[in-house]
Amino acid sequence: MVGKGLLRGYLFKGLVLSIVLCLLWLVQAPAQTRVGGIIAEDTTWEGEVFLEANTIVKAPCVLTIKPGTKIYCQPRSALIIDRGAKIIAIGTPEEPIVFTSASANPARGDWGGISINGYGTTNATGVLCPAPIEDVTVVGEAGMGEYGGCDPHDSSGIFRYVRIEYGGFRIDGENEWNGLTLQGVGDETIIEYVQIDHNDDDGIEFFGGNANVRNILVTYCTDDQYDWTNGYQGKGQFIVALLANDAGRRGIEADNLKADNDAQPISKADLYNVTLIGNNQIPEEEGEGVLPRRGTRLNLQNSIIYGFLEAAVDIDNEATFARAQNGELIIDHNIIYNNLGGENFNPDESDEKGYTPPFTTKEFVTQMMQNNRLVDPLLNSTDWQNPDLRPSAGSPALSGAANPPQDRFFVENADFIGAFDAQYDWTKGWTTLGGELVKMPVPTAPNIYIYSPQNYPYTHPNPKLARPMSDGFVEHGKASVKVGLHTFSAPVDIYLGISLPDGSLYSIDENNQFHLVTDLALVSAWRKNQTHSVYEEILPEFDKSALSPGAYWGWVLVVPTGTNMASFDFNSSPYYLWGFSETF
Repeated sequence: MVGKGLLRGYLFKGLVLSIVLCLLWLVQAPAQTRVGGIIAEDTTWEGEVFLEANTIVKAPCVLTIKPGTKIYCQPRSALIIDRGAKIIAIGTPEEPIVFTSASANPARGDWGGISINGYGTTNATGVLCPAPIEDVTVVGEAGMGEYGGCDPHDSSGIFRYVRIEYGGFRIDGENEWNGLTLQGVGDETIIEYVQIDHNDDDGIEFFGGNANVRNILVTYCTDDQYDWTNGYQGKGQFIVALLANDAGRRGIEADNLKADNDAQPISKADLYNVTLIGNNQIPEEEGEGVLPRRGTRLNLQNSIIYGFLEAAVDIDNEATFARAQNGELIIDHNIIYNNLGGENFNPDESDEKGYTPPFTTKEFVTQMMQNNRLVDPLLNSTDWQNPDLRPSAGSPALSGAANPPQDRFFVENADFIGAFDAQYDWTKGWTTLGGELVKMPVPTAPNIYIYSPQNYPYTHPNPKLARPMSDGFVEHGKASVKVGLHTFSAPVDIYLGISLPDGSLYSIDENNQFHLVTDLALVSAWRKNQTHSVYEEILPEFDKSALSPGAYWGWVLVVPTGTNMASFDFNSSPYYLWGFSETF
């Protein structure tokens, strides 16, 4: 028989163990936050957040969301960023930020979505800028907030490595939420590496504004995957739309303004490296790859349009055909295949009484445009459940690309058709498509990449496409220094440098302090033993007029960890060296 003292000892030890385990659980459990209503002060979300109602970030507040944060969204909830407010949601490839359904069995339409509003230009009011703000303000549909203004360079923040899942709540028969709605968003807003998945309406839609986007993945949404209207004027590169087999319509739906097809400013999108994949199993048997209509302008190049039920491209409305006639509609250097059962184009039945188009869409795409090809792009897999949209060996997508503009946004040496090169699938590891994160290999030989200046860094696992240092929106009179690099496959050391017009070279240490370089062997690394991705501001924004005239260079040097810089040789040592020059 166990004695009472011994029994009390066991009970005491058990109690202590339980307390310790509870404390450990409290320490290790992610922070939980419940939100809804108005956010009227600067706020940070991290850990687990429960969005319980429409949540509006009021100007001039900033909502910061930490990497790895998961936001569980209740029915009828949505996140709205007011004009003048900002969202700083900087996820990483290793730890994306995720907005998803709070349901145990998530489905399309479980919650609303995200609406970001800005002071960018629109044509929805009929009033041209400059004008009082009240005269150019538009009320967004479905309660998404007011937007519009006369500042095309407005910034609503940074939105990187973010997933938005199971949104699209329908308010009524006419109003529903897009996954990501950008209303009057200006071109100093950074939006890249975003997935919109299983939304019960459009994936991403632009209502006016001037936002530029890169690396956008839209999967399994029930309506249009990529949509604009109301005088949107912006750019996009590395865009993917992938339709499921149960619902989905167009890859791109492009409008100027429904009420007035010639309203100013006229919508204009410049898009390069787009991959649009339809699905011939969709029951409705409708949907075009690209539908330019209502007078929009469009420049679509280096893209793939594959497998849509109704047509690859369908130009609608007299105003849009007029744009095509005068060179404001360009659809060229693209690969088109297996749309409309292989026909690719349908007869242009007039959608306006009394108007007969001067040419058919097929004539425009295949004859007036001279560099489109109706061939199989030979992608690894277009299976909607297990896609691999990289071109395989011998693919025609590996040649014939036009040169994207050197305009501080586009990656100008993306010399392939579609959103992927042959090796690096940038969707893997952080999206719902699964797979292991594709990492940048460690250098094994000398590699030098000189690129045109960028407004903000571009990160990519392919070192050839990476632009790791930027000097800000200098065309708007603002300079800054930011650095961004993708995840590495093994540890590396990263060195940063700035060359001034007088020929002097300064390195940047781990505390972002600048040091005059007199001996490479004495230079301190900015980051040592680094494998995790980085995206940081080195020098905050300042007026570029403060800079002395002349040529500046920005440098990023990456070497395998353990490299002895005293014996480093630019002719034989393994390294990546990226550089760009800017003259003021």
